[in-house]
Amino acid sequence: MSAISNEQLKTYLSLFKGRQDVFAIRWERDGRSGYMPAYDLNWNEFAIHKANGGTLKDFANKSYSPLTEQRLLNHLLGKEVIGLYPLLPDNSSWFIAADFDESQSGKISWQEEVKIFMDTCEKYKLPVYLERSRSGQGGHVWLFFENNYPAYKVRRIMLCILESIGIISPFDKNSNYDRLFPNQDSHSGKGLGNLIALPLEKKSLDNNNSCFIDADSYMPYPDQWSFLQTIKKVETEKLEEIYNSITGLDNKQIQTVSTNSASLQITLNNNIKIPRAHLNPDLVNFLRDSLNFVNSEYIIKKKLGKSTFGTETYFRMLEERDGFVFIPRGFVRELLLYCKDKRIPYHLNDERKNLEQQNIHLKDHYMIIRKRRLIQQPKKKWELL
Repeated sequence: MSAISNEQLKTYLSLFKGRQDVFAIRWERDGRSGYMPAYDLNWNEFAIHKANGGTLKDFANKSYSPLTEQRLLNHLLGKEVIGLYPLLPDNSSWFIAADFDESQSGKISWQEEVKIFMDTCEKYKLPVYLERSRSGQGGHVWLFFENNYPAYKVRRIMLCILESIGIISPFDKNSNYDRLFPNQDSHSGKGLGNLIALPLEKKSLDNNNSCFIDADSYMPYPDQWSFLQTIKKVETEKLEEIYNSITGLDNKQIQTVSTNSASLQITLNNNIKIPRAHLNPDLVNFLRDSLNFVNSEYIIKKKLGKSTFGTETYFRMLEERDGFVFIPRGFVRELLLYCKDKRIPYHLNDERKNLEQQNIHLKDHYMIIRKRRLIQQPKKKWELL
């Protein structure tokens, strides 16, 4: 990629749109790396500030650098690596991307997860495209919009799809997928939101990374620029249709306790069974935090710099199946105390079997124990002759 034509740059700009008033730039130093906002400032003035013990963070006379075509060209030509902030000031975005990293659990590879996710998106008629990440150890699944669309709505769509196919669970701390871009429904008032590294950076591209690949063969498309021209954007009407269908489903099946006059139905048997539809977000968080236990083996390997592949980060003590959540019955006391503390109405259905009472006299009990012991004792050698 020795030169970028105006037509190619125009195609690129039409797809990868985010905040134009600010962008991030990647840095590497002493074996470490990361991203930080690019600033315009007087470097001589900053040098004096730094000599006096100041840092860039507390240097007042600086402003964000705007994202210009020249900076994008620098990225495409391999002169610098640019990160884009997708969440616009009005809390909308022009795309959403799902980030998948190499699986740490060993249960399923990121390629397999991506394939399941993309196939499900296609069922919703959502045109998604796979980019291999800069590291080559994961991928980004992109969905582009005809018009900027509220982030909270499209994130709801993506999270619902991910949850419906079992890739993520609100109860699971060890999710195989990493995050969405944007990763916030709206700005909190602090910071710029998360950023995503733009694709087709030349140095990564030369290693067949940071490029779009075929979801079946995982091979890069031979001509990335020709491929970009084939990308389809989803219309706002289609997103609204999917969002309304999903939220309509939620309103029927995933009502929270606070809006449901019925009590939380707790069935106690060999385990505890609770209808998924009766759980509010606070109760979900309580169960997730209480029934996921850190694997000490994973922590030790992580600290020693050893491979953690195939080692679970958490041990999960609950299960989701057929619209119900199943948890160990020994947790019933903690569950009921939590419901009482949070004033959550509940009804406990105790289905444990009550054994019939047996009246055994002390003498009879002694004889039964003695008989069992005699049976269990090994016979002496002379008795076997």
